[in-house]
Amino acid sequence: MTDTQHSVSLLYQIEHLGEGNWIPWKTKVLAILGDEGYKGHVDSTNLKLEKGPDPKARTIIVLLVSDAQMVHLTRANTAKEM
Repeated sequence: MTDTQHSVSLLYQIEHLGEGNWIPWKTKVLAILGDEGYKGHVDSTNLKLEKGPDPKARTIIVLLVSDAQMVHLTRANTAKEM
């Protein structure tokens, strides 16, 4: 487990994205990404970051999505697409 995966799972306890929790999940994930310094990869606040590599931002998102919803991420190549 990488440092990012470990810190996300230990520091933040939120319900995984499921069928009926999109708005609270998105709000919490954006807060986590902001706290970790990766929000610019998904919300266009930092266009330089948005175009750069985003593996840590993608990892944070993937770890917070339920297995049932993972199918929606299969074609995403960037954190913003997720």
